[in-house]
Amino acid sequence: MSFTYVNKVPENQIKKGNFFDLMMSKGQEQVLETELTNLTDQDLTINVIVSNATTTEGGVIDYGPSEQLNTENLAYGLTDLIEAPASVKLPKNGRAVLKLTLKMPDESVSGVILGGVQLQQEIDKAQASNGAVSINNQYAYVYSISLREREEVPALDFISEPTAFKNKQVVFSFSNQAARIVKEMTVEMVVTPKDSAEVLGETRLEKLKMAPNSIIKLPLNVDLSSGDYQTKTTVTVDDKSWQWVEDFTVQVETSTPKVVEKTSETEARAINWLPVGIIASLLIVGTGILYIVFVRN
Repeated sequence: MSFTYVNKVPENQIKKGNFFDLMMSKGQEQVLETELTNLTDQDLTINVIVSNATTTEGGVIDYGPSEQLNTENLAYGLTDLIEAPASVKLPKNGRAVLKLTLKMPDESVSGVILGGVQLQQEIDKAQASNGAVSINNQYAYVYSISLREREEVPALDFISEPTAFKNKQVVFSFSNQAARIVKEMTVEMVVTPKDSAEVLGETRLEKLKMAPNSIIKLPLNVDLSSGDYQTKTTVTVDDKSWQWVEDFTVQVETSTPKVVEKTSETEARAINWLPVGIIASLLIVGTGILYIVFVRN
């Protein structure tokens, strides 16, 4: 990397690390500072992007720019509360401070507001054209920002999303409606014909995570022909489970299969398999993460 960063941890930091995990109050204003150091003998421009946290198809929380979605009930995202410059000029062998202006809502907010900041060197077009820098493989730092006003942990609330079928994959989707980080989540998925118990595909995924107020899409490789099918999904966190059933119709036209009709028969119910225990507060465990960003021309 051509530069490094260190976050200046404030007094209201909850968990120590090179990230921001802050206890805030309604209406509070604060400036967050990140010190950047140029390791080269050339001037650099560091581009800055603030994002809301989302959930990847692998069940991982993504703190950087993403095409994944948040739920419609997201009251406030990190991008609503932070003002940041688009870029920072970093002198050769020198330092600069990135300042993020944070303003909490005037009304009280429950749960966790989660997101991240991406820092990426801007590539000089002249250097790229001369082959001095590859524009296909760029590196970026991403660190997390977590905000809350109290230690209270909201109750979990999952809702099923429509099933999709594309590229010989059945895509199971559901959303975390709570302003809460989900950890140690287990998901079981089964595909059957609509009027049969024959299992066409199934899988069990463990130790998945979800960002607050986010949607997860989990693909399962199943080669389906035209017909009516059904998916059954079971989500388990701690001692509680949620189950859904979704019916969908697939029609294969030429070589491209697609869903032409979906009817939802969703059974969303919480099942207490064990007495409700003490649910541990979920604190963000963030670190500065080094991402490789692949840029497609």
